[in-house]
Amino acid sequence: MRATVECRCDPQGFPRREVVYSASATRLGGEFFWVGLGQAAAALGGIVGVRLLTDALPPAVYGELALGMTVATLVQQTVLGPPVVASLRFFTSALASNQLRAFLQGIRQLLAQATVIVLAVVCVLSIGLWVSEHAESLELAIAALLFALLSSYSAVLDGMQNAARRRVVVAWHDGLASWLRFLTAVALVNLIGAFSHIAMFGYALAALVVLGSQCWFLGHKISLLCSIHPWEEAGEVHNWSKRMYGYAWPFAMWGLFSWAQIASDRWALETFTTTGTVGQYAVLYQLGYYPISALSGMMMQFVAPLLFERAGDGCDPERLQNAAHLNYCLILSTVSWTGFGSFLAFLFHSQFFSLLVAPA
Repeated sequence: MRATVECRCDPQGFPRREVVYSASATRLGGEFFWVGLGQAAAALGGIVGVRLLTDALPPAVYGELALGMTVATLVQQTVLGPPVVASLRFFTSALASNQLRAFLQGIRQLLAQATVIVLAVVCVLSIGLWVSEHAESLELAIAALLFALLSSYSAVLDGMQNAARRRVVVAWHDGLASWLRFLTAVALVNLIGAFSHIAMFGYALAALVVLGSQCWFLGHKISLLCSIHPWEEAGEVHNWSKRMYGYAWPFAMWGLFSWAQIASDRWALETFTTTGTVGQYAVLYQLGYYPISALSGMMMQFVAPLLFERAGDGCDPERLQNAAHLNYCLILSTVSWTGFGSFLAFLFHSQFFSLLVAPA
């Protein structure tokens, strides 16, 4: 990647500096390899994890775990999603404008606000479950919210690493998060008992380990970068917080609808059938949906930094048009791979399930 500084004018005619990137095919090929390796490791960990967890948990308990994950997903989509998308979108812009310290302080403010909201949800949910005589679900709910909080902290740091295009580090944490989550859950279940909240606490413990690794890898890099950036001023921090919030809040709004799409089927089955049916459906959903989700995630992880670098600060119509063209290509490739994967699943679904799912 080669960076050059160009002088351009904004729509009002004022000059501004922009960092323009040009990448060689070799560099992009290497990046795509590491992104693919990380997503492949994560996908393999997810597939093996389904097999291990379905061996360790009966269908009803696996269904409880799936319902608990909907709680974690709701918090991640609506409350903790904005800092995650903001970290990926604005990291390179902060570097280019020499305001990394102010950007980091703005991210901390967003995370602090989200954490307070999650803690408030924990308190309200605990009281509600206790009053409604569903205290048996309290431990699962707390574990799910703890997992959501820790994994989102890690996702913010991962977004910065991805924006900086440190592909090897991102690939390492993609694989680590997937494998460690399931292995830790299975280990705790075998050690303590086959309970859904035990498996969820295993998820949370794995997220804590990944977060520690993220802090270790990113901390040194951030220290070096901050040493060449000026100290932030209160006005700059406020501007970055406002800018990131303005960009990210729509993600929280439509995150509610995407969560409803993901969770409504499981809760409908819980309402009209049994928790065991929810567990069986969750396995079907994971094996059917996860491969295409992982593939589209790999493409998005690879392309997102390129999109944001092409778009710049969003004031140049030509750069925006180039970014939009790249985005259309990404959508077309995702639709094509989805069709191909569905065709393979239609032909070989019996063999897949006999290999990847416990007999129960």
